[in-house]
Amino acid sequence: MNKNLQRALILTAGALVAAGVGVVIGRASVSSPTTSTSTSTTSSTSTTTGSTSTTSLVVQPDTAVYPFASTSVRFVTPTGAARAFATDFLRFTDPVIGEFQSGDSQSGEVNISNRDGGAVTTVLVRKFGSPSTWWVLGSATANIVVSTPTALSTISSPVRLTGTSTAFEAVVNVSLYRDGSLVPVQSGIVMGGSMGMMGSFSSNFTFPGALTGRGTLVFHTLSAKDGSVVEASTVRVAFSS
Repeated sequence: MNKNLQRALILTAGALVAAGVGVVIGRASVSSPTTSTSTSTTSSTSTTTGSTSTTSLVVQPDTAVYPFASTSVRFVTPTGAARAFATDFLRFTDPVIGEFQSGDSQSGEVNISNRDGGAVTTVLVRKFGSPSTWWVLGSATANIVVSTPTALSTISSPVRLTGTSTAFEAVVNVSLYRDGSLVPVQSGIVMGGSMGMMGSFSSNFTFPGALTGRGTLVFHTLSAKDGSVVEASTVRVAFSS
């Protein structure tokens, strides 16, 4: 699976879920986000650039990685969502944020890099809620292409991770997150190609077995110079237990 196909799967799943159409990718059946019964009308202003703390959507959309519905942070611009995702979730140090490239009136992408001229990570964004705000569906980079698990798959421990990559000393770092937390529940590595040559990786990834709901696998590489994040691909998953 190449980067463009990986990106297309993320965007297609987001579009179908937003439209209220069930979609099956891999082993997961996904339907329209549910409606919250909360009656809270409390709101406040966030200092994050391009964000607002509307409480219009308090249930995490099935395909959305970030922000978390359990918080008040929402994004009124796609670049604001991409920047916060890059720094808060992917742990980029000082990312270069490109212009928003619209796919349609409700979705698009923003390219980010760890530095000027650096490797490109494409952040996929989409509007959800009423009033609508911008949410991140995930990210993809040409140097880390994940084959399995596929987007929206239901996983259990251990999960088989396969794909192709190139990275410093062949090492791609992997972290698994549960919705609502910026602290990974488990981390590890896979070994692919190096020196600009793509190579296959295949490894079992073990994580605590009592997880429920949804989460995200993050595959990222680190700089040989200072250990900062260089690029990252993500896969949205559901937990079987």
